[in-house]
Amino acid sequence: MTKNRTGLLNLAEMLHSLNHQNRLSEEIYQQNFQETEEFAEYCELSETQALIFASCLILGYSGSSIAAVFRHFGLEEHELLHYRKDIEVLFKRKLLEKVRNKDKRRFHFSIPDEVYSAVCIGSPLPDHQKIEQKNLVDLLQIFNELSDEFDNHLLSEFEFKNHLETFIDENAERPVFNEMKLKNLNLFEIFFFLDTIWDAIESGNNRFNTNVESTINDFFISKSKAFAALTNITDGFSILTKSDFIELSSSEFRNRCRAKISKRMIQFLKNEEKLEINDNSVRDSKLISHRSIAEKKLFYNERTAENLILLDSLLAEKSFSVIQKRLKNKSMPIGVAVLLYGEPGVGKTESVYQLAKSTQRNIFHVDISDTRSMWFGESQKLVKKIFSDYYEIRKKEKNCPILLFNEADAVIGKRKPSGNSGVSDTENAIQNILLEEMEKFNGILFATTNLQENIDNAFERRFLFKVKFEKPTTENAFKIWKEKLPYLNDNQAKILSQDFPFSGGEIENISRKCLMNEIIYGKPFSFEEIQIICSEEKWGKHSQVKIGFQKV
Repeated sequence: MTKNRTGLLNLAEMLHSLNHQNRLSEEIYQQNFQETEEFAEYCELSETQALIFASCLILGYSGSSIAAVFRHFGLEEHELLHYRKDIEVLFKRKLLEKVRNKDKRRFHFSIPDEVYSAVCIGSPLPDHQKIEQKNLVDLLQIFNELSDEFDNHLLSEFEFKNHLETFIDENAERPVFNEMKLKNLNLFEIFFFLDTIWDAIESGNNRFNTNVESTINDFFISKSKAFAALTNITDGFSILTKSDFIELSSSEFRNRCRAKISKRMIQFLKNEEKLEINDNSVRDSKLISHRSIAEKKLFYNERTAENLILLDSLLAEKSFSVIQKRLKNKSMPIGVAVLLYGEPGVGKTESVYQLAKSTQRNIFHVDISDTRSMWFGESQKLVKKIFSDYYEIRKKEKNCPILLFNEADAVIGKRKPSGNSGVSDTENAIQNILLEEMEKFNGILFATTNLQENIDNAFERRFLFKVKFEKPTTENAFKIWKEKLPYLNDNQAKILSQDFPFSGGEIENISRKCLMNEIIYGKPFSFEEIQIICSEEKWGKHSQVKIGFQKV
């Protein structure tokens, strides 16, 4: 429908005047039936909605309130409650826009410029409600705008939840909304999950972008309800976690806990909603490429060297595939678990890196101590998640990756009597889960520990290979000194190896100090200065520790 430039405004003015102090009576409507029907047809509104909108157009050019419109009709403010649904239609159609006001009970509004422009030229009114939503991102943008209106106090709590329920009902047939309904998510849980998806879309990745506490506070005005919701989620009682909609980050404090979309729902969104979200956070942060590992020459005592040569041969891809097939045919476990034990600095972790480089296997590096969450129940989930993440990564890798538990003392140590404390019970529960996962493990696992005498007996059977690392013999120490400080003559290297029973890591530390001093002062340390540095390497071996480099 197209009218002349002034016809629709004149029509709105006429209806506005006719309804002055007439209480939106049926009699006035019948007396002006043709004009009312014409304006209602143009606006695609009911007759009552059209009459309210006409007065809003006239009174709202510079901003007004719904209460002022109804006073014009001769109605008391409380009487507008009877017309609340009609008013909501006007806001929902975005024919009116809410204006921030300190008094949340009063509906203050303005008329969008595009609505005035359409009325002036007689073109169809913009109908945001009728814009076809082609994908989930469009819908979530509307959801985010609705949430922003609530954040900015343009909607009361009642209005916001009412609009959110309507939004959910209107999209009930979409796969993700249907999935939430099937799993019985309540209104808050739906809000939280949609907000988590939106955070991932805005960030371009799924890397724990959602702050749990802040999102809860965006929904609840009541502090007690917000606290209850926070406890419910972080303790794992919410359907969001129980039905695997979200995953929580590991944090010692509830207010620092963050959430991301679960792997199940990432796949669901991809398959059912054609929405792909980058979920490579675990791979990016914890997977170490074998190509990035620098080759290092390591020196081992005889028995350690023999074991590592065996492991290198075993993990070569052709050998590993054949061995796994044969083990499977004999109904034996096909996973390979290796424990490297010995005091710090003897090359345990570096040996895993060098084996990975030699056999072209990437490393999934896990700090197992991160699993000791303060919330009982979360720790067990985190341990299970380590293995599920590993298996997920394995699917994408050409060669089976290595799962590395570095410094695993905290979780493979002797178990404590149950019931002593919540911490002891949590640590025992972690160990039980770890033992179960290792029993059925299908991959390559390396664990390193400095406290071999404290290893729980239950873990001994789970590790197929146990390799002991010792401090280098005098002969190997000599080779390491020559490798690290080539300018030493044989006699000097021999003296250092005999006088200072260092680990390979300690020798490397001293070599780094020597290199730094040479870079700064342009001259290497003398042998006597190296001996002084060696004497200062161990705590308690000298009366005064000298900090920094000594100018020569």
